Parts: sequence; C-alpha cells; structure tokens
Amino acid sequence: MDDLLFMGAGPRPIAAGTALNFLLLGLGILCIGWETRRGAFPDQILALGAMGLSLVALIGYTYGQRQFYGAAFLKPMALNTAAAFFLLSLGVLFARPDRGLMALVLGPGIAGLMLRQLLPAAVVLQVVLGLARLAGERRGMYPKESGVALMVVASVFMFVAIVWLVARDVNRIELRRDAEERERIRLQSFLSSVLENIPDMIFVKDAKDLRFVMFNKAGEDLLGFARTGLIGKNDYDFFPKAQADFFIGKDRAVLESGRLLDIPEEPIETKFQGTRILHTKKIPIAGDHGGLAITRVVSYTSHLLGAPREGLPCLIETTRWPT
Repeated sequence: MDDLLFMGAGPRPIAAGTALNFLLLGLGILCIGWETRRGAFPDQILALGAMGLSLVALIGYTYGQRQFYGAAFLKPMALNTAAAFFLLSLGVLFARPDRGLMALVLGPGIAGLMLRQLLPAAVVLQVVLGLARLAGERRGMYPKESGVALMVVASVFMFVAIVWLVARDVNRIELRRDAEERERIRLQSFLSSVLENIPDMIFVKDAKDLRFVMFNKAGEDLLGFARTGLIGKNDYDFFPKAQADFFIGKDRAVLESGRLLDIPEEPIETKFQGTRILHTKKIPIAGDHGGLAITRVVSYTSHLLGAPREGLPCLIETTRWPT
C-alpha cells in the first residue's frame, strides 16, 4: 500500500503500534452494535484497547520518552497518528452510548456521576503533575527524590479534594431523591386514603385476564366479599356465568373501542343485598408500559375520583345507583 501511495519514496514500513490500532479499530467498527451472549460489547473493548495504546503514545510524546511510542528497533507511531487514533476510539465508544460501558459512564445515576468526574482527574491531573515535577527537576529547583515526594503530596491533596466534591454532589442527589421519594409516598398514601374512604365502589382489574388487583372498602360492603378474597380473581369466581359474561364483554368492548362506554343499567349480584342495578360509565386509559389494565371507579358522579396504578393502562368505570 505504501509503495502505491508513495511511489519512489523507498520502503516506508508502518509502525507496529499504528498497525495494531488499525486492526483493533477496524474490528471494533465491524462489531458496532454486536452483543455477546454474556452481555459484553466487543466494539467497546477493542476501542478501549486502541485508546490505551494511543494514550501511552501521547504521554510518551508529552514527556519525550521514545520507548512509549516506539521501541528502538521499531518505527514509532507519529504524534498526529496517536491523536487521530485516540479521537477515533472515542467515536467508536460513543457510537452506542446507551449500551455497555458507555451506558454506565453516561447514565443518570450516581455511578455515572462519579465516573464522569473521577476518570478525567485520574488521567489529566497525573499528566499535569508529572510535567510540573519534570520541569522543576530540569531547572534544578529540587532533586529527583524531592520531586517524587512533591508529586505524591500534590496527588493526595488533589484527589482528596476531588473525592470530597464528588461526595458532596452524590449527597445532594441522594437528599433530592429522598425528598422526592417521601413526597411520592405521601401523595400515594393520600390517594390511597381518598380511594379507600370514598363511599363508592372502586376497583382495578388487570386487562390481560380481567382479574381484580385493587378493591376499596365500599366495594367490599356492596358485594359482601373481603378484598383478600377478591384480589387475583375475576368475575367468574363470584357472579353467575351469564352476568360475568356481560361484565367481561363490556370490558373488552371498551378496551377495543378505546372510547367511553355508557351502560345505563348493569345488574350485579351481591352476596347479602341481592341483585343491584347500576348505572356504569367506562373510560379506557393507556399507560406507559404497553400492557392493559382496567380500573373501574364506582361513584355517584362521572368524574374521575382516582388514578390507576403508575405505568398501567386502565379503564375507568363510574357507576351510579339509580334513585
């Protein structure tokens, strides 16, 4: 390839580090998006290897140490080549920022915050401190041993400061999350108390099989069944088959239509009060996670009295006893 591009220039052997980086990044680009059975991403692993070789070469040029970017008997990797490989490695890593190692580094959690703050410090500060120490030694400001001691002391103080800053940010995030969680629990408790004390029957069904997942006290009093005996069961476990077919059919019809359904008269068989005729309105509501659920709110009005469980699509049904 060199002979074709640079005819007459004589042999131009490629540097060993350059060739290895070409191999690593070429394979990494081919593997972008591929995940192994164990959940590893070869493209990121190969890119990290190329980045490590490039970083060693860049540090070698920074300190003037040839053995870092090319041994005495091998052609050295050029400075611009090392910088280009470093940037290309970053590009391969960021090609899939939502997977593997990059998902952890760029994630919104505490681990991502710590990595984003500590990783640059672990590299940049050490290089800067090393240059400062080397400059002082070359100017005769202190002997070699003193330079090592000064670098160690400076590293300790700087890393302690960085760790303290990271800990402060982590503590701020935890305090905010704790406050949000307490507020969420307070609101959930308030809503549960409202739903529990409303004198109208309110219950929630799982839309896949229309089994009950929530029931309030008014519903227990009307049907005559304890909620512990209702949860996890469906209409066929309590009502005659014809009546259960009616309930299930109406529920499915609302889910399929996606619109409000007004049922002026819906008979329901109770345990102690006999048959009751209810006026029912059903409203389908979509949730965040795709699977359907049904919430039936029984009240004297058609207003929404409660919200379904978070993330579950639902069907709100309001029912009024005729006067």
